[in-house]
Amino acid sequence: MGRRRNDPAEDEWIRAVYPYHEAKETARLFEGVFGRPIKPTTLTARASDLGVHRDTGAVSWAAHPEWCEWLAAYIPGHSEQEIIAAFKERWDVELRVPQVANFKTRFGIKSGTVGGRFFKGQESYNKGRPQSEWMTPEAIERTKATRFKKHGIPHNTRPMGYERVNVDGYIEVKVRERPDAEHRSCFDLKQRLVYERAHNVKLTSDDIIVFLDGDKLNCDPSNLARLSHAEHAKMTTYKLTYSDRETFETALKIMRLNDRVRSITGRERVCPVCGKTFKPTNPNNPSRCCSPKCAGEFKRGKPRSRKEPNGTTR
Repeated sequence: MGRRRNDPAEDEWIRAVYPYHEAKETARLFEGVFGRPIKPTTLTARASDLGVHRDTGAVSWAAHPEWCEWLAAYIPGHSEQEIIAAFKERWDVELRVPQVANFKTRFGIKSGTVGGRFFKGQESYNKGRPQSEWMTPEAIERTKATRFKKHGIPHNTRPMGYERVNVDGYIEVKVRERPDAEHRSCFDLKQRLVYERAHNVKLTSDDIIVFLDGDKLNCDPSNLARLSHAEHAKMTTYKLTYSDRETFETALKIMRLNDRVRSITGRERVCPVCGKTFKPTNPNNPSRCCSPKCAGEFKRGKPRSRKEPNGTTR
């Protein structure tokens, strides 16, 4: 059986229709016109044999040097939308934004404008204009369904007193409807609210409320204690732990004792070897002498002669 010859009428139809439609759409139109089905792959092969290709809108700059010269002269100082409109008016060809951007990159030409960004002082195109001037009545009606209603509240609004657990594991309580200049959130930590109510005090930003048993969800007043940021940092530095009120009080006393010892050992002193007044540089391990040399002589039991306050030498 010989190969079927193509109908010249079909070939002319393919030349006229194929460049402007997808292969599947062209196959559907072909069946409607000629009354027989055809596969999109078969249609593509026939179009290729006829030298017909889909019109992708690609522009060959090398084939149109006059376009390149005109664009090179017009692009500086104009936006991409202005370039597209002027090019269509001059050459009756409508470019796309990526084609203009490709041309500028390829030939190293810059518009010198801000592109699609808003520039400082730019006014909106609809400023001072009623909605009816820049929207159709149908579009205005569609916007009514999604407008904010008077006295309406969001679906996820929580009531006052609502509690939640944050990412750090602490309980937060909603105490205000809106954040304000003093408070960045509508929620406050529950342990601070409980402590203020139980002790009738107002906590400051320097105060920290700790849980004596280590459970962040146990906000019983007997399980809460107040520390300053400095005291909390020192207890962490000294690695003091606690599990109840008694051990907390003990750890607090140890911290304050260590802090007092550090302050005393860090005072100025007189070197027993040379008589120089100095202040230890390391309060954790204070030295009795002002320098390693004096410390060596002090250990050997051979103090150097030093001048007394009255001028005599000892």
